[in-house]
Amino acid sequence: VLFIFSSFFRSLYQVAILRHDAEMLRLLLDRISPDIADLIASCMYGAPHSLKLILAKRPLLVNSTFHGETPLDWAVRYGRLDFIDILVDHGADLEKFHPKGERRALHMAVSYGREYSLRKLLAR
Repeated sequence: VLFIFSSFFRSLYQVAILRHDAEMLRLLLDRISPDIADLIASCMYGAPHSLKLILAKRPLLVNSTFHGETPLDWAVRYGRLDFIDILVDHGADLEKFHPKGERRALHMAVSYGREYSLRKLLAR
């Protein structure tokens, strides 16, 4: 919960995501459009329902980047296996490279020692 006070976690969505509060998230989605930072926060700390709700509202965010990394990269980095499936099912590009051409999700899995994430990506 300390993350709420950092500059990254400042939106109402991110507070609802951190609280795992699906009803609050639904209410916000009726009025305010989420952005890529909200989707990344979901990939890092949210429950699967938060990711699905945000992608239902803004499906094109699935391949957007935040600091050069996609939501799939963040899900892999944090070892969120269920999120990897959700993102790929919603059209996440497994071959998308970092703007500097350094990484993609497979590279992220190896770099962060996420064996199960790597297995899941290779199975897709």
